[in-house]
Amino acid sequence: MFFQPDCRWCKKQGKVMAKLLEQCGNKIHFNLVGDKGSRTKLKRELRHFADALPAQQNSKLFARKSGGVIGYPTTLVLDTNGEVLAKKRGAIEEAKLIKLASQLSDGECEL
Repeated sequence: MFFQPDCRWCKKQGKVMAKLLEQCGNKIHFNLVGDKGSRTKLKRELRHFADALPAQQNSKLFARKSGGVIGYPTTLVLDTNGEVLAKKRGAIEEAKLIKLASQLSDGECEL
């Protein structure tokens, strides 16, 4: 999930991702990608997310390969080869995110 500083929808979706990560273990993986802020500002923003969610700062190469980011949050769904299966701009409703996690894990990841 791409996030930017002061994005309340990013924080809300991050909480659901953290619950899924806690419940699902290694059946599904989540990553945060910070954008539109200095390294310091993005690092400070991470205090709103669970420590278990890995995070990195966006790079021009990654943004270009992922098709660019227009709004936040932007969520990418990648397969095991790193190919983009789906891209969603805006917050994903909790029920839909839970359903997606279940589908991606062949029903092994459910809340």
